[in-house]
Amino acid sequence: MPALARIGRFASLDGEVCAASDDDRTDFSRLCQSLGTGRPLTFFAFDLLSLDGVDLRGRPLIERKRLLAELLDHLPIDDPVRQVPFAMRDGGALFAKMQRDGHEGIVAKKTSSLYRSGARSPDWLKLKCIKIADFQIVGWRADTGDQAVNSLVLADCSTPIPIYRGRVGTGFSHVERRQLHQALTAIETGSCPLATRPPQLGRHVRWVRPEFTAKVSYLEISLSGILRTPVYVGMIGPVPPTGRTTLVRGGKYSATTKPTTLCPRRPRRTPA
Repeated sequence: MPALARIGRFASLDGEVCAASDDDRTDFSRLCQSLGTGRPLTFFAFDLLSLDGVDLRGRPLIERKRLLAELLDHLPIDDPVRQVPFAMRDGGALFAKMQRDGHEGIVAKKTSSLYRSGARSPDWLKLKCIKIADFQIVGWRADTGDQAVNSLVLADCSTPIPIYRGRVGTGFSHVERRQLHQALTAIETGSCPLATRPPQLGRHVRWVRPEFTAKVSYLEISLSGILRTPVYVGMIGPVPPTGRTTLVRGGKYSATTKPTTLCPRRPRRTPA
């Protein structure tokens, strides 16, 4: 990245290359598109490992943050190399703001923590802004040679004509896969209920009438309209879907009213 040369000193930085929107919100789908088109990218630096040959990994995080700020201080505010903003207190309020603004989450770190190369540390906690919403089940794919569901085909349940939102294939127990198979087989239909059949689904989809709603957790909806990292939470019976999205701290599912599920289960933690 040529912009790094403008730092003017020998330094090892830890950070992430992102494609940022006008409001500085990063987006994984936008990054993928930018890599293929040559659009501008931004390097967000969040740690300084060494400076002018001096290893800083054994120094406290707060000191490394101070040195990093001094290192990048002369760069313009809109430079493609920037330090990640951080807060020393009110982490809960910061996380809530990240949720409202549509960011992926935050990383909470102890100010005294050292930099441990290639190792996980309890001093650093990644908190993702997991979203949960209801989607219509419009089809499913079966496990080969077994009477069990492999994945569900999902559609947006807030529009008159269902819009394809991708498939979810994780979060099920084996018992749930078999229960879903039994429930969905009873409402199969020979035609695709979507406005257009997504070509990526292939030929082995079994379509159903959109009578059931799946509650699904996910990180975001990509620029192409597909759920990113969806995880099945539960299935609601033939009731009108709310179309409401719930933001969940750290991947824990919580709601003011618990849905009546066809496959009763305990809420589970979404993998980080």
